[in-house]
Amino acid sequence: WMADQALRLTGRRPDVVVVSHYHGDHSAGLPGFGVDESAPEVWLTGATRNRLTEGLREAAPERADPMARALERAVARPDDEDDTLDLGGRRVRIGARRGHTASDVTVELDAPPVVFCGDLVWNDMFPNYVDARPSQLRRAVASIAIGPDSVLVPGHGPLADADAFGRYVAVLDAVEAHAREARRVGRTAAEAAADVELPSASTHWTSFSPSYFERALGAWLTELEGEDSWTH
Repeated sequence: WMADQALRLTGRRPDVVVVSHYHGDHSAGLPGFGVDESAPEVWLTGATRNRLTEGLREAAPERADPMARALERAVARPDDEDDTLDLGGRRVRIGARRGHTASDVTVELDAPPVVFCGDLVWNDMFPNYVDARPSQLRRAVASIAIGPDSVLVPGHGPLADADAFGRYVAVLDAVEAHAREARRVGRTAAEAAADVELPSASTHWTSFSPSYFERALGAWLTELEGEDSWTH
């Protein structure tokens, strides 16, 4: 569908596809762009390609074989180095980041000012911390350059502007504060999730699952417990 929309809007199919991270809802569609010689170049980090390749061992052949052929065309870039793609008259920055997973990337344009954020940023939806390192996620989000006219394409939810981005940051900070208080008083993630409160501007947010609050707090408590172990 995305390849068809590119053809409809621009008169040509994609030349390059960037994979933001390895989660299946952001990567499993790669074969849909084609797996023959006319397929686009696939850009991803080495860590993302390795994780996707590992996942093929447990997948059924009808799913594994097309993905394996798509990954054969992939250009793996360093995990922690920013890069630039030349799309013929337009240069696009690829930001190497981590936090939602161990290897995330953003795609950033200057004119117009658009940032494709992957799952580092969600809008109107509570984020999934399933593989998150919360402190790294917060740092990665802070490193995204947002101007007053920026348009953000989040991993989930509608397009976001600078105000929506600020609301997302406030949610991340509220989760951290709640987790630190839970850690201080000895509460479990499940106990803390029962009365977690989002900032007033985000109380209308939806979630894929009620378990996402517990998952987010659990990720924070695991990280904080690790910090305490290292400190002592």
